Amino acid sequence: MPTTALSALVFVLVFVPGFCYLATVERDSSESKHASSSAFRETVALVFASATSLLVAAGLFGVLRQCFPRHTPDVGRLVRDGRGYFVADYVYLTWWGLGVLGLACALAFVAGLLNIAQEVDWLPTSSRLAFPSGWYAAFELEAAIDQYKVIHCGLTDGSTVRGTLFSYNPTPDEDDEREIVLAAPIVMELPGGTTSTWEFGSMVLSAARMVWMHVDYVADAEYDAVAMVTAPGGRTSG
Repeated sequence: MPTTALSALVFVLVFVPGFCYLATVERDSSESKHASSSAFRETVALVFASATSLLVAAGLFGVLRQCFPRHTPDVGRLVRDGRGYFVADYVYLTWWGLGVLGLACALAFVAGLLNIAQEVDWLPTSSRLAFPSGWYAAFELEAAIDQYKVIHCGLTDGSTVRGTLFSYNPTPDEDDEREIVLAAPIVMELPGGTTSTWEFGSMVLSAARMVWMHVDYVADAEYDAVAMVTAPGGRTSG
């Protein structure tokens, strides 16, 4: 671990490209779609992205050094003389260092933008390092993204509720704190067989009360036929 302020700064800067990569990959709020991965796996992804970006940037600098030896820093001299060479040209070397770091960050950003890691099976990616939320997988099914989601839930007291999905809590952790909002028409059937129907408004359900959930994906043309409510106090079968 770094023991001085300068070494701590360098330690942080080394991982900036990794942060750029992960932030770009997750720019579409994928953290709300997936449960949190372990700290170890996130660290591996961060280190891998930083190391790869810095190595590529260093390689490009090496090519530039070969082409323009008079206008680029002498890394060999920096290694041999260390502090003496740096103190003599610290402004020049600092700007070059920041330039290489900036190039590494740009490479990491582009890699994240293109999601290159998804094309290579052995590379660590955020989607491989996290598990999809059950709610997200059910509600955001790509094949039914533009369709209505008619939700049928079983509750802990034996009641069942059916309604159209209006919104849900995107919290990635699948715990009892999440909630789902159903839009009318809503039908609730109590254990004794009594049925209550709401043709207007919405209902908020807590995950703590849910035992199971079924999702029907309904196109616009079919929605009226399967929307459950036919008249106050009644519903279609389904």
